[in-house]
Amino acid sequence: MNSLPAPRPKPALIDSATFKIFYGEVPIAVQLFNAAGVLCMANPAWESLWQVKAADMVGRYHALEDAQMAQIGFAELFRRCLNGESLEIPDFFYDPARSGNTGRSRWLRSTMHKVHDALSGEPYVMLCHLDVTERKRAEQKLSSHARRVEEANISMKMLLRQVTMAKEELERTISDNLKSLILPTLNELENKLADRPERAYVQAIRANVGRLTSALPSQLAARYLNLTPREQQVAELIRQGRTTKEIAALLGVSRRTVEFYRDAIRRKFGLKSRKVNLRSFLVAPPHPT
Repeated sequence: MNSLPAPRPKPALIDSATFKIFYGEVPIAVQLFNAAGVLCMANPAWESLWQVKAADMVGRYHALEDAQMAQIGFAELFRRCLNGESLEIPDFFYDPARSGNTGRSRWLRSTMHKVHDALSGEPYVMLCHLDVTERKRAEQKLSSHARRVEEANISMKMLLRQVTMAKEELERTISDNLKSLILPTLNELENKLADRPERAYVQAIRANVGRLTSALPSQLAARYLNLTPREQQVAELIRQGRTTKEIAALLGVSRRTVEFYRDAIRRKFGLKSRKVNLRSFLVAPPHPT
């Protein structure tokens, strides 16, 4: 015996009285359109959604003639729904005022379903709406905040770049001024003190000025951050090539005191147990960090 074909699912059937009782109780906004796209019914949740009376819209609102609905391709969705498809409409924004109607504007997430009247068999399209306005506003607020943060980051980067450029320009200006205003005078003073012991002080000052005008002032200075002022002074004289005897004479201390400072400097630079010449270490360019 041949098996019978599986029965096709019957469309949902409604009658006006039963539907009015049912859809009046559901909390989801529901509209019912006839095959021409004219609004036939709307439940209390729909009235609450738009803050309008259904009686003011039933029979006079034509969804297929609404330009805003046309923007989301409603006519094609409506046709497919009448052909039996249940459809979801992507989130969209609707402002009644733009279509010549009253009511507040909302963001919606909607579905479409085909139903039939139980008595007449007439097809209808039932449109169900979920209000997602608050969620959309929260998303927009978050997006706006993210844009402001990004703009602030860009502004901060531009500001840091300007500060860096200003710093570099200031360093160039200081370097040029030292070279053009200070060094010539020091050279003259050093020549005048050619046969005097004070000449060593002038040479030390000129060496320090040269250090300030070097290409790596900040990296060189960083090496001395952990040293005491006296240790920094001794380290700089060592870097200039001064002997322990010369440093002791310049500073007015004993050679033993200078040796004590040299030992402290080596310890702070981690050279205590390493066979590294202290002056070579101080003269060598610092490793970038």
